[in-house]
Amino acid sequence: MGEDTTQTRRQERAGQTNDCTTESDGTVIDVGADHPDAPIRSAAPREDLEQDDRPPTPRFIQDEGSWKRFRWVPYPVRRVLKATANWVRGPTNPTRYRIDPFFPRVQHAPIALIDKHLPRKRHRALAVFFFLGLWLMTFALVMRYGQRTAEIEDWGKPTKIACGATYWAPGNGCGLNGVDCRPFNDGGFPFRCPANCGSYQVLNPRAVGDQEIIYRPFVIGGPPAEGDDGPAVYRGDSHICSAAIHAGVISNANGGCGVVRLIGQQTNFNSTKRNGITSIGFDSYFPLSYTFEPGIQCQSRDPVWSLLSVSVVFSAVFSFFVTSPALYFFPLFTILYWTVGMATDTPNHRDIASLFSIEIGRFLPTAFVAWVMYDKMGVRRTLKGLTAQVEKTVLWLGAAWVGALTNHTLDFIPIQRLTPRDLNQQPGARAALAIIVIILAVIVVVQVWFFRQEGRLVRYLKLYALLVLLLIIGILLPDLNLRIHHYILALLLLPGTSIQIRPSLLYQGLLIGLFINGIARWGFDPILQTDFALRGDAPLESPLPVIKTPVIANGSITFAWDPPPALYNYDGISVLVNDVERFRTYFYDSVTEIVTNVTWTREPGLEVKEYFRFAWMEGSGRGDYTKAGKWDEKGEWTTMAPGPSNVDKVIPTEASSEEVLNWQSTTTILLLLHGLGDTHLPFARFARTLSLPGTFSIALRGIAALPAAFLFSDETGGGEGYHWGDDLLATGQGEIDTSSRADPGYERAREWVLEKVVGEVLVGRCGWEVGDVMLFGFGQGGSVAVGLASWVRMGLRRVEEVKEGGGGGGGGDGQLGQQQKAFKGVVSVGGGLPPSMVPSLSGREKSKTPVLVLCGRESEAVDEDAVELLEQEFEDVKVVRWKRASDGMPQNREEALPMMQFFAERLRNVWL
Repeated sequence: MGEDTTQTRRQERAGQTNDCTTESDGTVIDVGADHPDAPIRSAAPREDLEQDDRPPTPRFIQDEGSWKRFRWVPYPVRRVLKATANWVRGPTNPTRYRIDPFFPRVQHAPIALIDKHLPRKRHRALAVFFFLGLWLMTFALVMRYGQRTAEIEDWGKPTKIACGATYWAPGNGCGLNGVDCRPFNDGGFPFRCPANCGSYQVLNPRAVGDQEIIYRPFVIGGPPAEGDDGPAVYRGDSHICSAAIHAGVISNANGGCGVVRLIGQQTNFNSTKRNGITSIGFDSYFPLSYTFEPGIQCQSRDPVWSLLSVSVVFSAVFSFFVTSPALYFFPLFTILYWTVGMATDTPNHRDIASLFSIEIGRFLPTAFVAWVMYDKMGVRRTLKGLTAQVEKTVLWLGAAWVGALTNHTLDFIPIQRLTPRDLNQQPGARAALAIIVIILAVIVVVQVWFFRQEGRLVRYLKLYALLVLLLIIGILLPDLNLRIHHYILALLLLPGTSIQIRPSLLYQGLLIGLFINGIARWGFDPILQTDFALRGDAPLESPLPVIKTPVIANGSITFAWDPPPALYNYDGISVLVNDVERFRTYFYDSVTEIVTNVTWTREPGLEVKEYFRFAWMEGSGRGDYTKAGKWDEKGEWTTMAPGPSNVDKVIPTEASSEEVLNWQSTTTILLLLHGLGDTHLPFARFARTLSLPGTFSIALRGIAALPAAFLFSDETGGGEGYHWGDDLLATGQGEIDTSSRADPGYERAREWVLEKVVGEVLVGRCGWEVGDVMLFGFGQGGSVAVGLASWVRMGLRRVEEVKEGGGGGGGGDGQLGQQQKAFKGVVSVGGGLPPSMVPSLSGREKSKTPVLVLCGRESEAVDEDAVELLEQEFEDVKVVRWKRASDGMPQNREEALPMMQFFAERLRNVWL
């Protein structure tokens, strides 16, 4: 038997195909291939198995092949990374989550009812159209009924006003002495206010005398003190609807109507707490005040709660009976949108027709975004196959209503806007944001686990990595601020809810509601906004007047001020008395003398405090006002606190150029000069982009405006333009010669920049040295910068005058004069040295100011003759030609590198 077995093995190794088996007596029997005892042909020979019976290769050696490029990464780190990647990929057999309804018989009952009574699709479609039509008709009838208000006897039909309506326009909107808001008395009108006006607040600080009001209803005054009889009296700039709630004329919950009547100038407005609103006190007078007529019979209720009830009931019934995800989502989305836009949180509007026009214009793009959310952002996946009708209604639809009613449901959160300024100044905002971030972090961790179990985590991590990258790019964009609105937040978080679990139903419904509320109320506000767009009525951070100690005599007070900063084109001053503009004085209105003071005379017999604030003016525009100084009833003056008004924090003031520059810890002053036809604004932004260490940058505007006929069109972003020349040179075709080589003479520019800005302000008044100043110029501004560097070697006239007057002796050849004969450096882009700015003094030395000239390869302004002139007049001059042919501002790293190296070299010694 042993020999037969050996022979059988040899036959198998030789590839023979005979199938056989051996009985117990040694007899060999042939069997078929399908016989149970037939040998397994695919079995490996024992010798082969013995050859593979070797110790396994260690895991770290197997991993070496896949990490050839990353061998510098330590093995423990690689091991952790690989384990993390394996974990992120999820289990081998992913789990597809589906919600199994609690009490399925109860939750499936509406579906069974529909299947029984409406078995055909046509019948169901008709039922849906009938149901939605019934909602629309009911909604319209309730709204129509809510707009009906009976006329008030002797006053007429009430006029609907917004929560922020007021008699006195903010921001000097009533003009000088309030003439644009007259009459001050013997007037009034019947009004009707919407609900929830008690929560209407001012979001930027507003000055009331010497107080700063923010994040509270703007109501000044109220009923008399306890125990005194009399009507409630409010200052004219109080919000009428909030004041009506405070006075008890209407309710905050339902709104209402009444009659407001003007009563002219009143004094001493009380601070009282009534009906959930604490009013603001003001211990002086105001020219316009109002009260509310008592005993008015007026029946009016804001239909917002009735409309909300109709929509909630219809949407809940619809949710109980619908299982199709598309049929479920789009009608409910529409009901939510129109309820918010037309009832619960409406945008500012004049009447129902204008409101409908606003909302229909926003609804069309919103519908497209709704389809994207449904089809591409996970709503379909969450709702598909979901038959838990009660849970779906409570979790998804209920959360959607909570998000859509943000102005009511989430109003307790002390965050008005997600901007750094608001978060810093609103009490409790940062703590609330921290709590929200912690809650979101917990939710994200839970959602990540479920996505991993479904094997979809990698895809969503890639998506959110892209979104985070886009947000970072938005943050880094110059001159723009990233603003996360309601609808942006919803769109960012919505993909993370595309999984059918109960928490995702809740989160997704809440985000859908937030999106609807943001769009219906505010529209598609841009995600990137400028400082001006975000500022609103916040301070401009402009220089403030420095007011001298006033002269008080015979019931009058006279104010004088230091001259305005020379770096600005201010030509007047505005004075507020008790928050009303009383003076708008221009310095050069008088032919014989410059106006340097104003006098205010107190009304005879008026013994109250008066508050004064001051702001510089440029044409019809005003800068920031100072904080209020107080002239009390005893005739004593209290100086205003430092800093601008309308802010809740004292910041370093910009009252004069000396204070501006000394406040900064600067070692270098950089003056920027724009090109022909441009303004200083783009170069101010360019200076912020440079952000040179220890450098205070000042962008100067040309000395003269271009004629209107030569301005750029508004379509190209023009509207104004300036130049530096004493005159304008024309070409043969009658157009301005814009070439940088045109030399119209720059005597006025030299006088203003070199003698006034540098000599009088920076050196004479602020104590800087000429050697602390650098210049940057483009085009014509670059030519002026190089010309100033050429001329400064002759010394500053104002510096020499100061020296001689101070008894130092010796004229301009002493040590002080030598210090004032070279700038720290000059960078000119596309501008050479104008011949008119080369001193005519024979035997003059070369200028010691280092000069860098950047230009195109074929620059007409900086040709060989221009380079030769530069080398004749300067000891240290370098000309860098770019690869591109034309001149222009640096456009890439290669072009900007020589300029940055020059700045680094000039600033290097300061930081050694």
